[in-house]
Amino acid sequence: MNDSDILHMNNMSQAGVSTPHIHSTFPNQTGGFQKVRFSKENMYNVQGRQRRKKKKDEPKKSDAEFAISYIRGMGSKDPLLYCQHIANEDGNLDSLFWSDGISQLNYQIFGDVVAFDATYGKNRYKCPFVVFCGVNHHNKSTIFATALVSNEKIETYVWLLERFLEAMKGKAPLSIITDGDKAMKAAIKQVYPNAHHRLCAWHLLDNARKRVHIPAFMNPLRRCMFTEFDVSEFEDLWTATVAKFGLEENVWVQELYERRMMWSAAHMRGRFFAGFRTTSRCEALHSQIGKFVKKRYNLTEFVQHFHRCLNYLRYKEIESDFNSSYGEIVPKTKVRELEKSAAAPFTKGVFYKFRMVLERVGTMIVLGFEENMTCTNYIVTNYPAKDKTWHVSYHESTVQFTCSCYKMETHGLPYDHLVAVLLYMGFRELPKCLVLDRWTKSAKHGIRAAFSDDTLYWDSHNLCQYSSMVDHCHYMSPPNGVVGGVGSVRLGNPSPAVREDLTRASKMRARRPNRCSRCKVAGHNKKSCPQAMSGVRDGVGTSHAGSSTQHPANDFGSSDAVT
Repeated sequence: MNDSDILHMNNMSQAGVSTPHIHSTFPNQTGGFQKVRFSKENMYNVQGRQRRKKKKDEPKKSDAEFAISYIRGMGSKDPLLYCQHIANEDGNLDSLFWSDGISQLNYQIFGDVVAFDATYGKNRYKCPFVVFCGVNHHNKSTIFATALVSNEKIETYVWLLERFLEAMKGKAPLSIITDGDKAMKAAIKQVYPNAHHRLCAWHLLDNARKRVHIPAFMNPLRRCMFTEFDVSEFEDLWTATVAKFGLEENVWVQELYERRMMWSAAHMRGRFFAGFRTTSRCEALHSQIGKFVKKRYNLTEFVQHFHRCLNYLRYKEIESDFNSSYGEIVPKTKVRELEKSAAAPFTKGVFYKFRMVLERVGTMIVLGFEENMTCTNYIVTNYPAKDKTWHVSYHESTVQFTCSCYKMETHGLPYDHLVAVLLYMGFRELPKCLVLDRWTKSAKHGIRAAFSDDTLYWDSHNLCQYSSMVDHCHYMSPPNGVVGGVGSVRLGNPSPAVREDLTRASKMRARRPNRCSRCKVAGHNKKSCPQAMSGVRDGVGTSHAGSSTQHPANDFGSSDAVT
């Protein structure tokens, strides 16, 4: 391989392309496989020599130290980079947490709601990978911080959440959503006692199927979970459902009811979750990250390729910014003036959600209104059922709207009842009180204004020009840009993690040992079966030269071998 071939191989390898696929690109350049001067084995040998040369330059560094050094090296271009790690008693890496400057700035704008979950099998050591994510102004997922841990104990998550709070300059999230892991729940209660913790609806429904085993119970449970009742209506429905299916003594159902503040929409009304009801955004991020990282990667390769994924997600955000800033929305509803006024501030991703509200606003009827000293109360019902009413209050002095459904406070967007009152009152523009800054095109303008005017896009290199931005955001940069770098003490690689929560299939395999397909006895297979071995010792089943007769009656070759 000449220098250009090696350079081409290294560039494609850094982009995540496997060696066999890299080798298959050379015939397209040379005119066929017969003109390629080297094989895949030669490529593997060159890569091995490169790795050995790299280790020879720094022979005393472990994989964990290389990974932390790589993260620390990003601090030269990113003064806000935050990184910390801890080691266990054996001196091996136990937990690694880091967050770059852009993630921290995004958190200051969109950190009101945080979801985090752990995924597995993304690296050679099988360490759980934890992603802290939220929702940006395009209604897309954005990453705030990441961590690698060797276990999922309470003290581990406490350490992670404390580092997260420290990296975000003491700003705690208003709401957190997880999959219901007990260690996560205990850690959140300890570190963020004032944050409202919501459990993933999908995991709850999946557990209900496994614990209750009554298919008809699922629909009433979904109503209790998603319908925004009054608390009294929820209690009536829950009591009737439990009595109907005879679940008064079911321990899991009792525990579920005790945790109703963490999953019932009736009890969570008015708490902002930005549309989060499940950890599906975390799962989508894990799927996206899986396109860039492979389970064979060591820690250094994992960190490198993860940041490739992070840069790709930020590039997609830049594309969304461009698409929202240029072009005009074509009105599709009958209330065009209100639709155009909403298209001006909202990003396209959020506007399309609001337009769905405008399309179904015809199903709402304003029955009338009542005036008092402070506000005007409008009574709204749904058409044609008219089985329920909502009360929308309008404060004329402050131009403020509030609805008894609290969907504006929960989701951050005006819903059917508020829009019906706006049309009833003849509003042609969406009031500013119903437009949250986090959903607008100008959500990041305050931060981006700190950069030079000729900046075309926002990346980690621009963070070198952060001095005026620090004054604007009242940031305090960590000393030397990085906290918890690699010291003089040797840091070993983490031990391969073993998940305690085995899947149902693996548990079944553990309970059911393999059995012989011949005698159906556990402890051996067909080749080592005692019956087969005794048949061979007795001469049964030996082949006779010149004999081509086969007896399909049994596996021994003789109809007299088995009675």
